[in-house]
Amino acid sequence: MQKEVYDVVVVGAGIVGCSVSYHLAKSGLKVALLDKGGVAGEASQAAAGMLAPLGDEPPDQAHPLQQLGMAALRYYDGLDEQLRQETGIDIGLVKVPTLRPAFDEQGSTRLQASLAQQQQLLPGLQWLEGSSAHKLEPSLPETVQGALLSPYERNVQAAQLTLAYARGAVSCGASLIEGCPVGRLILQGQRVVGVETAQGALHAEAIVWQRVRGPHNGIRVDQPRLFSRSENAAARDQTQVA
Repeated sequence: MQKEVYDVVVVGAGIVGCSVSYHLAKSGLKVALLDKGGVAGEASQAAAGMLAPLGDEPPDQAHPLQQLGMAALRYYDGLDEQLRQETGIDIGLVKVPTLRPAFDEQGSTRLQASLAQQQQLLPGLQWLEGSSAHKLEPSLPETVQGALLSPYERNVQAAQLTLAYARGAVSCGASLIEGCPVGRLILQGQRVVGVETAQGALHAEAIVWQRVRGPHNGIRVDQPRLFSRSENAAARDQTQVA
């Protein structure tokens, strides 16, 4: 691999890494997307793809995770057509109502109690009595007590979405390097300046590590994480590479 310097190196070609690469490359940055296997080769291949930010309990509208879920749901408006035009890939966005059934009185009471609060987040929600729920979805048992009908929550084929983001990133100039395990972060002093891979070193202004478990040069990375050249890396006891 020829030594190159990128604006951003993204480690992990799952849905997070491919989405990040797509948006960064589309904004004009020089991006390298690396994966030890291939695109959507692990969890993103098995993900259910449910776009359903509402749960069975009353929502906490002020909670950042709830706000993120609602913003993410809105983000999919028109995304399927956009990616189909850009990449030729159908992400399988299913625009059919979601049903949350209740099979006993307690469950029915709980769902109906949360309805008013959930309607503030997602208008169009409605309660169906048991017979109406069974008529809408005949696979439900006739004993179903009722169901919460959500017409705007959806489903997507996660693997197809990941592939579309990867192809879109490449079409915007990103370099996709598959079969390329990443060994460790490269440090210069206390700054993260790149990654060591099985095919050589890659340097970048920022490193986005999609998801890794365990310490890397003394830095524990258990969630998606951004490392930039300005970030301190507590790794003085590790070998540092200029």
